[in-house]
Amino acid sequence: MSNKAKEIDERIALLKKQIEEQPYKQKKNSSLALVGNVVLELFAGIIVGGSIGYFLDKLFNTVFVFMLIFTLLGLVAGILNLYRKLKDL
Repeated sequence: MSNKAKEIDERIALLKKQIEEQPYKQKKNSSLALVGNVVLELFAGIIVGGSIGYFLDKLFNTVFVFMLIFTLLGLVAGILNLYRKLKDL
């Protein structure tokens, strides 16, 4: 092997060693950002579910039946998203 190739191999080995020695730093979200994200996901599920229910009520000319059902489904979806998000912490 040529001198230059050996020099490159040594530099690569040195860099690999330096990378292995560095501790893994996980990026942590601030608690305020986490709370904001959780609240946003919870309310988004409720708003989307309520909106779908409202338009179905208008379409079928019913009295808030679908709005109630889909709002509750949106709430359940929001709570499941909350559970998944907090489980990963």
